[in-house]
Amino acid sequence: MALSPQPGEKVLDMAAAPGGKTTHICQLMKNSGVVFANDSKKERLRALQFNLQRMGCTNAIVINYDGRKLNEHVKGFDRVLLDSPCTGLGIISKDHSIKANKQMIDIYKHSHLQKELILAGLDCLKPGGVLVYSTCSISPL
Repeated sequence: MALSPQPGEKVLDMAAAPGGKTTHICQLMKNSGVVFANDSKKERLRALQFNLQRMGCTNAIVINYDGRKLNEHVKGFDRVLLDSPCTGLGIISKDHSIKANKQMIDIYKHSHLQKELILAGLDCLKPGGVLVYSTCSISPL
């Protein structure tokens, strides 16, 4: 696993809901240390909390901040996971409405958002920390 969280570390999942990656991180850390599970959408927190409880994660703290401003609220992480929101262009063959509804400005906005999230994630790390970035589709700009 690229993130490779270790027991006793302080880890941030910047876009945690519904919690699949977060619960896996907690398990890899053997429920020691602390995992901050953030999601910017309040309506997604219930599923996140449910899954953390269902999977027996006792080292997770659920928070609700705009990921672009997380560095104003929390810092000093050993590891940060950012599974960034994407454009959706990767499923264009399955969902033809994406082709009809997406405009170039949407691609630029997502690109800008992703850059802001990466910079905030980097600012949340302590020196020598690790940030793992992923997204489901990449669009050239």
